Amino acid sequence: MLHRRLLGACALFAIAAGSPAASLALSVGDVVVAAPNAGLIAVNPRTGSQTLLVAGGPDTGGPTGPLAYPRDVAVDERGVLYATTNHGVVRFDPSDADGPRTIAEMGFPSGIEWDGAGNLLVPSDIGPPTYDWGLFRVGVDGAKRLLSSGQHFNVVENALPAAGGGWWVGDYGEGVLRVDADGAQSQFARVDGLWDLVLDGDRFYASGYEDVYVVDVATGEARVLATEGPLVRPGALALAGDGGLYVSDLAGTRGIVRIELATGAQTLIASGGLLAQGASGMALVTAVPEPLALAQLALGLGAIGWRRRSVRGIDAPGHARRRQRV
Repeated sequence: MLHRRLLGACALFAIAAGSPAASLALSVGDVVVAAPNAGLIAVNPRTGSQTLLVAGGPDTGGPTGPLAYPRDVAVDERGVLYATTNHGVVRFDPSDADGPRTIAEMGFPSGIEWDGAGNLLVPSDIGPPTYDWGLFRVGVDGAKRLLSSGQHFNVVENALPAAGGGWWVGDYGEGVLRVDADGAQSQFARVDGLWDLVLDGDRFYASGYEDVYVVDVATGEARVLATEGPLVRPGALALAGDGGLYVSDLAGTRGIVRIELATGAQTLIASGGLLAQGASGMALVTAVPEPLALAQLALGLGAIGWRRRSVRGIDAPGHARRRQRV
């Protein structure tokens, strides 16, 4: 009886929270992908399944919707998604029936990463009169602060917090830059065509035109990450947390591959479908919203209860009980 009561309570809680059925596919260990012409997609690396969480689409010249050309995505410790679109930063809680909402309007934001203090680091065009690229800190309440602009910035793709203060910046034209807490910029490592940058202890992994690079944090020395086969056009990166690196294909021809960092071995995780037009941003899910987790628990308990009833010789509700000894 206990599991039935818990099942009912969880189901009612999930329904009251407005949890959409499609979002139940979002689980810990999944990868959320920003695909500009499709939207935000949950990819299960274990099965390769793709689930559309929120539809997106091409920009039509104005803020026509909350996901006009999604560029990148970040996930918080509760499983809530934050994405950059052509016109700002959007928040989306998969367990919220109200859908995505814009929390900060910006000129042309690109990447989005956490700063280690509960805020988001978002590069964006700062607008008139210079239209220079700038690095902004954006709070989850939408408050914005310009941290640095101009100088070496060419086309800023993303930024990461640096130990001891300041930030690491990935720039398409300049490679890896170091930005001090006062906003001063200096070039650190050359990576042509840099698209994404992730930090893993004493090294960065950076996606370039045709390769993924390993950059030493202490010296700035960059080398190509040896892999078993060529990468078409490496785009978004996400550390798998177990010795792997997920790499998306901007061209869409290969979808998402996993690279074993110790050996360079590649495994195709997902391709085609919603990923066919390319994936520009990616983030690993380490938690899901509480109402969503409860709904998943309810489904799990329901499956357990169904198996127990089957073993005891009980059919689905409305069917006669079979007296069968086990």
